[in-house]
Amino acid sequence: MKKYIERLYQVPDRDINIEFASKRLSFIQSTGSFRKIVAKKLQGKNSFLKKPGSKSVYVRPKAGFEKIYLALQEGLIANGVSVKLNCTAKGIKRIPTDKGKKIEIEFAGEKKVYDEIISTIPISTTSNLIGKPLEKEFESKNLLTLFYRFNGDLRHNHNVLHNFTLEGSWKRITTFSKYYGKHEGDDYFAVEITVDKDVEPNISQQQQLFESHVKSLGLFAGELKLQGSLLTRNAYPVYLNDNVDEIIRAKNKLKDWGLRLAGRQGEFDYVSSSDATGNAVKLAKSIKQEYREKIEQSDDFDDKDQSKEKSRKLLLDS
Repeated sequence: MKKYIERLYQVPDRDINIEFASKRLSFIQSTGSFRKIVAKKLQGKNSFLKKPGSKSVYVRPKAGFEKIYLALQEGLIANGVSVKLNCTAKGIKRIPTDKGKKIEIEFAGEKKVYDEIISTIPISTTSNLIGKPLEKEFESKNLLTLFYRFNGDLRHNHNVLHNFTLEGSWKRITTFSKYYGKHEGDDYFAVEITVDKDVEPNISQQQQLFESHVKSLGLFAGELKLQGSLLTRNAYPVYLNDNVDEIIRAKNKLKDWGLRLAGRQGEFDYVSSSDATGNAVKLAKSIKQEYREKIEQSDDFDDKDQSKEKSRKLLLDS
């Protein structure tokens, strides 16, 4: 576990905030702790690790995330939502109105006014946009992904493999052909490697290190063919022992200013995709409930006003 967490965050395990690390590795902690393994051994059980229960899961469509996002966009537009893409925010400020404060975003060439802003971008970027830059950048790591095509025997039968050995820089392999089927007889998978954000990774070197390591483990008997790579910057927020209080203060400042925070970057929290989605759903429900209460308590609401009733129903049902 020491080596795994250091491989994941690229810093010594003693420097990582224990609460943050425990939350991220809760599944491993609950199923593979040393205490539970010993207890099962004493009970005479051959299987030390708890097998996950069978369940249905959703995966991205074979065509990729773009297909999902397009469907979401079409659904939003059909419900009267304006979608603005491929734009760069220049600044965010609060402006007074007759009905309280609104929030204005300045884009290149235009300004837009909104009731609420939900920020899913890095905290440092958001802080700069509202004119309150951070005193110090928070620690985060980049993610290098290697994409492979493979012809041969995988030597494993799993969708995902995590690297819990003492060697190797890769942390996870996701075999997409286990979800979608082979392509022209070949398997295909992605390899994830955490890298420092200030270092430009050597792709050829990372390829050689990965291939030599997995073959030493007896995996992938056949031809590994690298298809390409992708570097995702600021992919993994890192909570260190000496920066937790600063992170909490920075998040609270943005909330006190009037912004909502969501997602790994917006909340600066390295949680699973499932947890990040769950948190976003909770936030959406909270906002909806707040607006529901405002509408129901509105002094100028008239039950006989059909146009208002129609607008109110649309919001409450959406």
